[in-house]
Amino acid sequence: MKKTGMIIGAVVMTVGAAQANLIVNGGFEDPAHTRNDGTNPDSWSVFETSVGTNPDRQVRTKNDKKHSGSMGVALGAGNSDHTGQLWQTVTTEVGQEYAFGIWAATFLNNANNTLENFKVELRDGTGTNGTVLATLNSGGLLTGTWQFFSNSVIATSTDLTIHISNISTTAVAKDGNDLILDDVSFVAIPEPATLGMIAAFGGGILFIRRRFMQ
Repeated sequence: MKKTGMIIGAVVMTVGAAQANLIVNGGFEDPAHTRNDGTNPDSWSVFETSVGTNPDRQVRTKNDKKHSGSMGVALGAGNSDHTGQLWQTVTTEVGQEYAFGIWAATFLNNANNTLENFKVELRDGTGTNGTVLATLNSGGLLTGTWQFFSNSVIATSTDLTIHISNISTTAVAKDGNDLILDDVSFVAIPEPATLGMIAAFGGGILFIRRRFMQ
């Protein structure tokens, strides 16, 4: 029985490693706080301009609007300008394909939600000036219901930066609308051979389980 547990543990670690999220603080849970209006999220670099009544709210964590967990991150909230950006660099393997995903919604006060938008640029290297390898745009589809947006990219170097920008138009800037993001993920897509190995392991687990239940 102990040997069986070791085998199952190895399988779990293999599957987990193949699907591990490379983003740190992708759920924006840190720093923890109990107020509605938080601070910039840990592990993310942030750009905010000095425009608007509340420029510090261009990028802020919030505990009253989230897809899961305790918090999400708001872009262009309060009376801030809609130009906030945040980014994070992850370590990648050249030639490996990765899947990017993000949950988003908008909570409006007085504007057309089609004007509330964000974009994601998956850039080669570190920082926000690297070559754009793939993009994602909310395209005027945001509503008060959480939606999942995704894309994939093949890494061309050992570093890749996920660069998220608020691109809401000026017609809704400084109006108190909140564009909320949460549960950002960036995971390696298993190669066919790896998927086959996982499937084989899964079949092995079922066989072992049946043997020990008899």
